[in-house]
Amino acid sequence: MTLTSRNVLSIIECIFYAPATVFSLFLCIRHCCRGQRSQIAWVFLYIYCHIRVAEAASGLATITFPSVALYGTSILFSLIGVPALLLATFGLLNRVYINLAKNHPTRIKPWYFSLLQIPFQVAIGSCAKGASNSTADASDGTIYRPQTCTKVGITLCVVGFMVIVILTGAMLRRQSHAEINERRLLNSVTLSLPFLFIRMSYTVLAIFVNRGLFES
Repeated sequence: MTLTSRNVLSIIECIFYAPATVFSLFLCIRHCCRGQRSQIAWVFLYIYCHIRVAEAASGLATITFPSVALYGTSILFSLIGVPALLLATFGLLNRVYINLAKNHPTRIKPWYFSLLQIPFQVAIGSCAKGASNSTADASDGTIYRPQTCTKVGITLCVVGFMVIVILTGAMLRRQSHAEINERRLLNSVTLSLPFLFIRMSYTVLAIFVNRGLFES
């Protein structure tokens, strides 16, 4: 069977995210055993990598078994991967903040991060519900269309991304007070923002336009 562009993308995802999942699991075991709240970021990172592997695997499985269930599973993991990626990024910022707050008190309160984490979690549930509804429609012969739940979840992701940008900018102004390892982590998040913006832009177009080049 001829490979489609999506099949090739799934293969690339497997090649990249399979070792990334193992590495992120190593980070979880190494850091999270310390029991500190700041280490939860590595758990989010592992979950995101695991989701991407599952998405790629289900996408490749459709080559041999092209069923609605498998296509629906691939769509499900693809959609929840967006808020999961933002949640992992937000978790890394939370880690930087905890270290920064020890050396230089800021106006940002610890409970802000706990509160701002909720929209990402709601977005995951909303995108999962939307993907489930779309799969149910596809099984009845209806053409796939993004559900309202999916649009709500992606809208929450857009708002969450804007919050991440604002928090990153605020922390960059005080990064001299952070430890060197945390500064490297903050710089890594900063460098990833343009790529996150591109990913978010494509997702928004795919969900809200859903035709032509941006058809889901």
